[in-house]
Amino acid sequence: MTSLLPFLFVLGVLVFVHELGHFLMARRAGIRVLTFSLGFGPKILRVRRGDTDYCICAIPLGGYVSMAGMNPAEARGASDEFLSKTKWERFQVLAAGPAMNVVLAILLMWAVLYQGTAVPVVGAAMHPQVRDVVPGDPADLGGIEAGDVILAIDGDPVSQADLLARIGPSAGTPLSLTVRRDGRTQEVRVTPVEREDRAVIGVGLWPTEMRVVEPGLVEAFRLSLARNYEWSGLIFSTLGGLFTAETSPRQLVGPIGIAQMSGAASEAGWLQLFTLMAMISLNLGILNLLPIPVLDGGHILLLGMEGVARRDFSARVKERMLQTGYVALLVLMGTVIYMDLTRVQWIEALLPWR
Repeated sequence: MTSLLPFLFVLGVLVFVHELGHFLMARRAGIRVLTFSLGFGPKILRVRRGDTDYCICAIPLGGYVSMAGMNPAEARGASDEFLSKTKWERFQVLAAGPAMNVVLAILLMWAVLYQGTAVPVVGAAMHPQVRDVVPGDPADLGGIEAGDVILAIDGDPVSQADLLARIGPSAGTPLSLTVRRDGRTQEVRVTPVEREDRAVIGVGLWPTEMRVVEPGLVEAFRLSLARNYEWSGLIFSTLGGLFTAETSPRQLVGPIGIAQMSGAASEAGWLQLFTLMAMISLNLGILNLLPIPVLDGGHILLLGMEGVARRDFSARVKERMLQTGYVALLVLMGTVIYMDLTRVQWIEALLPWR
């Protein structure tokens, strides 16, 4: 339950904002909206206003906006139907959902960074600093606190790379960490535990010593743009690595992983929860633009192909493309769900090949 409520909040807000983008742009273009739904499956709550049904459904893993005339087989040529609009208007409707997710990510990080952000201490040695500690993990049990600067491990000075290299193969082996806290140096003993084929102590790290500054509104907005630009590069790098087999599919996170992260972030505070929401919202916006026919990006690609060909494709061609997209999406979802399930220890224990 501690993970379920934050998960529903995070996913609900992100899906609502995404579908709101489609809805508002459709209304602006004069397209009749039949359904605005949060979730899929049986309808739990349904309210009708004008021509539109507003619904909350039982399966909260997405949502949809249904517009008149989206299906070529059902289009009647009325002026308020999706297919009756120009390609530019249809493009705006399709792109509005992902665009809203990107805007939300920027606004959330603007609010987070305005509260204060960490910057490197000028002239500091390259010793890692603890950003956060996972409750109940070895670092927490050993007495490590957020803000500690890790100077050495078993007496040897370390950088972030050195620290990770020493911890990695040391599951079950006690390690002595020299940390600086509030200007004083002290020794802390931790015993790494194995998790997902590597040893961890349960800390998030900055690569060097940091200090917190409080930027103004304009500077916080600039920092938010920079942070989202940096994250976008990482997302594209990860996607490219999946196609070239340089990135492990284990990095893919689905509903279970998001629920676990949402629960942990909510316990840490609203700044951490909003940061997680911003990251997921940016991911949602970018991934929805992938050229897979079922996604917004696939529909945009189809519009572009029709524009180049200077004609609309037949309903049969579009149906075949959608079928291909459904297969690709099902394969992707199956992979993500499998990777998600292997993160649950008791389920992984039931898999003989793991």
